[in-house]
Amino acid sequence: MSQPTVERLLPIAQVREITGAGTSTIYRWMSQDRFPRPISVTPGTRRWRESDLIAWQQAKFSTAGTS
Repeated sequence: MSQPTVERLLPIAQVREITGAGTSTIYRWMSQDRFPRPISVTPGTRRWRESDLIAWQQAKFSTAGTS
């Protein structure tokens, strides 16, 4: 019997570390539909799905140099 996969939810500090971008840049990208949106865990607490960030990185790097 396999264990269910648990999705890691990352706070903005980890998102900044992973992307190398600042908070303002991340929110600007979101407003331009260029970055995954967080989910609300509780009122006032937002987290990003690790899988969304991985998919974003893969898409970003797979198109790098093709424009």
